[in-house]
Amino acid sequence: MVNKSVLDKLSDKELQKYIQKDSRFTPKAIQIAFEILQERGTIFSQQEKNDILDVIQNRKNAEQTKLQEEKELWQEHLTDDPAAVALYSRSTILVISFLFGTIPGSILLFLNFIKIKKYIPAILTLAFGILYFFIQNYVISALDLPHDRSRYDPRIFIIGLGSISLMIISVAVLPKKFIYRSTSLIFPIILAMITLAIMYFDGQKLFSNYLIPRVFNL
Repeated sequence: MVNKSVLDKLSDKELQKYIQKDSRFTPKAIQIAFEILQERGTIFSQQEKNDILDVIQNRKNAEQTKLQEEKELWQEHLTDDPAAVALYSRSTILVISFLFGTIPGSILLFLNFIKIKKYIPAILTLAFGILYFFIQNYVISALDLPHDRSRYDPRIFIIGLGSISLMIISVAVLPKKFIYRSTSLIFPIILAMITLAIMYFDGQKLFSNYLIPRVFNL
């Protein structure tokens, strides 16, 4: 957030840098610098005013473009085109990894990367999913957290961090604006059922920190 009182302490020469055509300051900072200079008596021709307003508008456009690109980066570009490659959607992976752990989530992402021939990221993602599962359990055990079922339970944050990490990996590896169609949910459901069975017969309580075992006392 630009503070006018801060810019007001700058000299006219320093403020002039804000209104140059190649200025990299925020539109708000440029606007305030322009206003301060006028208040101090600096006279601008109409052409100079137009040029400064153009600089402000160009910076606004650049910021809007950057925000749009960042937004599109996290968007899923799904299509119904049967010719498009079929992958498991990010939302599917997010739900599976949050409810059943990073191992099944990473398996789905591993299969996605294999389909688009990203073999090294596929192997590293699977390794991350397995490793994070055990690191997560170790951290929660080391913290000796009380049994708290509220939404502010630190376990939720730690488990969610693993799910979000898989989303970041997906965004980083998939090409920008990669268009694909969502594949069948049969395998994710089978994977979830297998994990659910493991949770039920989990004698070592490796899955005891997840929502399903805690809610249903598995």
